[in-house]
Amino acid sequence: MTNAVGVVILAAGQGLRLGHGPKALVPLAGRPMLAWALEAVAANSSVTDVVVVAPAAALDAVRAVADRHGAAVVEGGATRPESAALGLAALPGRVSHVAVGEAARPLLPAGEIDRLLDRLLAAGPAVTGILPGSRVFDTTHEIAADGSIVGTADREVLRGAQTPQLFCRACLRRAYRRAGAALDGFTDDAAVVRHDGGIVAVIDGDPDNFKITTERDLRLAELLVEAKTR
Repeated sequence: MTNAVGVVILAAGQGLRLGHGPKALVPLAGRPMLAWALEAVAANSSVTDVVVVAPAAALDAVRAVADRHGAAVVEGGATRPESAALGLAALPGRVSHVAVGEAARPLLPAGEIDRLLDRLLAAGPAVTGILPGSRVFDTTHEIAADGSIVGTADREVLRGAQTPQLFCRACLRRAYRRAGAALDGFTDDAAVVRHDGGIVAVIDGDPDNFKITTERDLRLAELLVEAKTR
């Protein structure tokens, strides 16, 4: 299908820093984070297929949530890149693009994947992928092992990478295949694609699309949900 998007939702994290068990199943305003993420993905007309990558110990619990949203579930790997590769392999052949997202970003704005696809198509075939990024407002220093400052970054050219990150499907599959042993050193899919020579663009993301990692993040997300509900 032309310009059909398959979505891989990474939900295999154990949530050790958050401390409530598998992060995708942690309640946010009374519902699992994964349920919020799946609803946000469904609010995009370009999305045709969704695969959730889950931890082995919570496959049944994740599947119970995913089934209610028409998403498939596969078991994840030992690392983020391994899990992303497994999700990518599980997508059906009809999709032309792949968006890789995270259950830990449950406040994704409706229509965000459609917006990314529109911007990627408008950029032309030379651009392999696109992702939303958050502006960096703090002065950011590079420090040495002893904690002393050795350099200061120009925050005007810095962006914090968000997900979902959207790519030409063939390009992403090729990048993963060619990465080989270097794959585990990458922390997001844009880095894998750039390692393969691809060009990835960044557009301004929504500040509410933050990753829930700590208890403070969870409390903030609950306050945002409450405010939006009111």
